[in-house]
Amino acid sequence: MKKTIILFLTTFIFSINYSQETSSLNFGDKMNINSRYLGEESEIWVKLPEDFEKLKDNCSILVLLDGDEYFGIATNVQNLYQWEEKMPPTIIVAIPSTVESRWKFYTPTNSKNFTGRKDNDELFKSTGNFSKFADFVENDIIKSLETRYSLKFKNKTIFGHSLGGLAVISFYNIRPEIFESYICASPSLLWNDFMFNKYYKNDYSLNSIEKRKIFLSSGNPDSNGYKQNVEDLVGSLTSKIINSEQTVKYMHYITEDHGSSGIRSLIDGLEFVYKGK
Repeated sequence: MKKTIILFLTTFIFSINYSQETSSLNFGDKMNINSRYLGEESEIWVKLPEDFEKLKDNCSILVLLDGDEYFGIATNVQNLYQWEEKMPPTIIVAIPSTVESRWKFYTPTNSKNFTGRKDNDELFKSTGNFSKFADFVENDIIKSLETRYSLKFKNKTIFGHSLGGLAVISFYNIRPEIFESYICASPSLLWNDFMFNKYYKNDYSLNSIEKRKIFLSSGNPDSNGYKQNVEDLVGSLTSKIINSEQTVKYMHYITEDHGSSGIRSLIDGLEFVYKGK
């Protein structure tokens, strides 16, 4: 009898706890873009800030490369930082990626296979389409959203990690008119025989004044040389930009490796690029 009563009570309590109605959580909207710049259909994820209609005249945009990995954390940080007045109201745009799309669109030049692995031949054949990707970001995303929501973004920030970090440096160097702020997490700077390191060491002008902000990072341990490559680039930037204390910041994460440094870089980078805005 006691076992029957206990079983009945357990079943009754379970039914109370798990018979509640459920609904899907909505963290943003998916938009499909048939891009003439990329020559293919692409998907983006978009999250508007709270009180968007009231605040859209002071709205910024944050574009996330490899956005399917960082969309959740970025939207949560944005909500908290907007409430704490550490960030302006910001539209978060995530660009999801695949292995193929990263090599195709995040790389600034076409490159021969330098990995020594034959199975990478097809990836390397597709490289060097950054300019098309930059046109896509500028026109199909930024300008289209400005038209869609009848606004002009106050600040435009881009975030990328590893190959995405290479793309961020490519925006900074090749297409500087698109963004004002850059978060570059453990970038793959060895591309095309360290093309950006060489440019800022040998060709970039001394006593430059830079209005744009860039945050760079590396992780630890660093068997592939990311740390040294980033620090070489940072050394060139800080020695040649007069106001680098305000516009360039570098952090090396002892407790994060290359793969995990992206999340910390996103948060620290947002604090840096929005400080004083």
